[in-house]
Amino acid sequence: MSEGKWYPSANDRSVLGKFDFLDVEDLAASRAADEKIYKRFTVLYERSINGNEVGCRKMRPGEQNQHIERFPDAWAAFKGSAPKAEGIGLEVLGLSENEITRFNLSGIESVEQMALLSDEGCRNLGFGMITLRKKAIEILAEKKASALAAAIAASAPISEPIKRRGRPPKVVQATAAA
Repeated sequence: MSEGKWYPSANDRSVLGKFDFLDVEDLAASRAADEKIYKRFTVLYERSINGNEVGCRKMRPGEQNQHIERFPDAWAAFKGSAPKAEGIGLEVLGLSENEITRFNLSGIESVEQMALLSDEGCRNLGFGMITLRKKAIEILAEKKASALAAAIAASAPISEPIKRRGRPPKVVQATAAA
């Protein structure tokens, strides 16, 4: 597996993937040619944002579209076009350029993805990650609160109640039994 950037799944941002080529020796062709002959396959590498275990899937023709739809950014990068990262950039956390690059290579490109890390995922990435995750969660909470305040401010002002036309409703008075 080559080094490279991991991209989040379109369905679940905590699952990362990347496409690559895998060369596998073709034993029958190698025996016939009396030298090593390889077949090249396109594969999908998958892993959780919280773990280091990597799974590898061969791209079979019937499943190819399913994998491409699941990891469109990874497919675009594999084909040579760089996808645009979504969400709040990691620079708001006060990280250096080297730290941002390190997180990007691990598949963490946004504050939203940083907030999704589990405790184990934080430990896998090194010291200080739990604090960074807390800071990411705080930034998202502030953003949500400010978006809510803006929505309330933009809503229509409270007006007087609508006046009803016609005769007012009858008031039923209770009669005292004598």
